[in-house]
Amino acid sequence: MKSKIKKEIPIKDAINLAVQTYIKNGKYHRENQYEYVETDDGPTDLITVKGNKHLMREMFSEDQVYIDPKCDDMVQDIYTHYQGLIFKIMANNVTDFSNNVYNVISKETVGYKDLGYLAPLPSLYEAELQRIQFVEGIANSQWVGTIGAKQTIRATLHEARYIRTRDFHVYTFISDGNLITHFSSKHPTDWKVDKLVEGNEYNISFKVKRQGNSSFYDCKDTVVNYLKISD
Repeated sequence: MKSKIKKEIPIKDAINLAVQTYIKNGKYHRENQYEYVETDDGPTDLITVKGNKHLMREMFSEDQVYIDPKCDDMVQDIYTHYQGLIFKIMANNVTDFSNNVYNVISKETVGYKDLGYLAPLPSLYEAELQRIQFVEGIANSQWVGTIGAKQTIRATLHEARYIRTRDFHVYTFISDGNLITHFSSKHPTDWKVDKLVEGNEYNISFKVKRQGNSSFYDCKDTVVNYLKISD
């Protein structure tokens, strides 16, 4: 067998490994996950989940690299999607990470050191698809209620996003295709519900603070305060 440093495989086979590890882990783990345990030989750190890139490197290092044909459709979708980065690169509208991904994914074959750039692609691709679907779903968003009015409606929590630079959370809801946004210092565990989960539906009560256009989603957005969430 060639050394793992010199060995290379076709780019789509490498993406296939990324998809396999994504399915195996159920999500993207950047690094190995450890658990502190006591053993007969003393305390030690036990790996509970291997990071996706580490799994890929183990599979890559096998004498015979297994390529799962069940992953082929997703592999092609990811390959096509990220090949499209060339248009953003030409417009100088990409991050360093995206540029590095394109430099790898544009190769015919890749080696051991390239796998770390490919490992997160299935997760990023699915997140991008979900964002596209969400944006399409709120394209015709209308304002909810009137400014200053109190409302109680049923809505789905799309996202609870922490803004580190401002030290608050942005809670994004959708109700009948209408976008509702709330800014709060509350953590997702601080609300009076058993568990606040993105994608779940809740009863929400609030007062309409302002109505405008979302610069993030380019649609009508109702910003609310005095938010209460219940099952």
